[in-house]
Amino acid sequence: MNHMSVTTKKSLLTGLIICWMSVVCLYSQDFDGPRPTGSSSEGINIGKRSSTNLQLTTHNYGGSHGFLFNAYKSPSTVSGNLSASGNTKYANMSTHSGGAGAIMFHANGGKMDFLVSGESAGAGQDVAWGAVKMRIQRNGKIGIHKVTPLAKLDVYNSSTLAGVFDPAKASLRVGDNNFQLIMDGNEVYGNHSLVIAAKEKIHLGNVDANGRTLNMSILPSGNVGIGEENPSAILHVNNRTGLGSSVGDKSLLTRTSGTADNRVSSDVWLIRDANEPAGQDGWLTSRMHHSISVDGTYQNPGGNTRVWWDRDPYNNIQSWGNSSSTYMTLKNGRLGIGTDDIPSDYLLAVDGKVITEEVLVEVSTSWPDYVFDQDYNLRSLEDTEAYIKENSHLPDVPSASQIESEGLALGEMNALLLKKIEELTLHTIEQQKQIEQQKQLQQLLLSRLEELENKTK
Repeated sequence: MNHMSVTTKKSLLTGLIICWMSVVCLYSQDFDGPRPTGSSSEGINIGKRSSTNLQLTTHNYGGSHGFLFNAYKSPSTVSGNLSASGNTKYANMSTHSGGAGAIMFHANGGKMDFLVSGESAGAGQDVAWGAVKMRIQRNGKIGIHKVTPLAKLDVYNSSTLAGVFDPAKASLRVGDNNFQLIMDGNEVYGNHSLVIAAKEKIHLGNVDANGRTLNMSILPSGNVGIGEENPSAILHVNNRTGLGSSVGDKSLLTRTSGTADNRVSSDVWLIRDANEPAGQDGWLTSRMHHSISVDGTYQNPGGNTRVWWDRDPYNNIQSWGNSSSTYMTLKNGRLGIGTDDIPSDYLLAVDGKVITEEVLVEVSTSWPDYVFDQDYNLRSLEDTEAYIKENSHLPDVPSASQIESEGLALGEMNALLLKKIEELTLHTIEQQKQIEQQKQLQQLLLSRLEELENKTK
């Protein structure tokens, strides 16, 4: 076959095409049978329907081989050499109204081109082929409107969907008149439900010359990962951009926003509180900051977000606030309200006033009923007076300066006040006894005085 002459090859190819066209005609309606006319240079007219003629012509032009198909409403011929540059002529017909133009298969240089002309402009006019509609290369690559196909099937379309469902502008359409899928190089649309499914994972991402980046993954379990190829939860969001190592560096992890007259967004940030220590884990100096932003004016998580919630996992601290003010801090189980300065031996610190209907204080120290024990050493009033003159406050009671610096222990102070009341009660009882004794003595003196007065009369 390699030594077969060009003429033999052309004859064999012509025979195959004629056979193929004959089979097509056999299965066409209103078959009129083959009607060869004219000489070999004029080609062959193949009757397809009673009102239409299909013409086949083969040429050898510049060492290329090809077939020219032409369809008119009546028998005709196409004269001139096979060419894609215009020297193939339309048939010399009196009228070309409704002519479908010509179709050419052109083989040259290890490729085959498919060209279609416009309707015939007039008898004897050059065929206007225009651009190559389809090309098949020797390596098996096929280009549609693409003369240098890069892939096995390369479709070029100068139109774009541009956000509109318009099949006429699509590069590919699949479906029927009711359900359609259309696409171009940038967009894919379905005019009804569009189902994208896979037996295993579904990945969405970007790709360039350096490789692919998977930005979103859907597992068969329904878990969705954004920035995470193997999501471990229903929604797993991972910011693959690492937090900077310098103090003040921040990274926005998620944002949820909506419009309520203003643009409101809920943002989750990762923030660096101190320079990352060398040789240590970076999370030791980072915290998570959840903030509310309004109209983009509160997007800096460093202290001026509208309403925020901070979480420091290493130091076990959570804080809530507004702008640069801290409302509440939870530090290792100790709560601060209005302050983040919580002494280590206290569970609650409040900077401000507290109003409540009832407070129950459980006192771990002994309640001062021991004051009424028989062996209790009750301080005398004389000693108490001397202590007050020297210290300007009651014994056992904190001084004003001590309360100012150390605060007031409510349970201890109540117990201390009760102790003083009980001691005062003991002194009052003792004083009442002395008063009763004095009243008895006074009554005795009055009685004796009356006796003396009676004797002197």
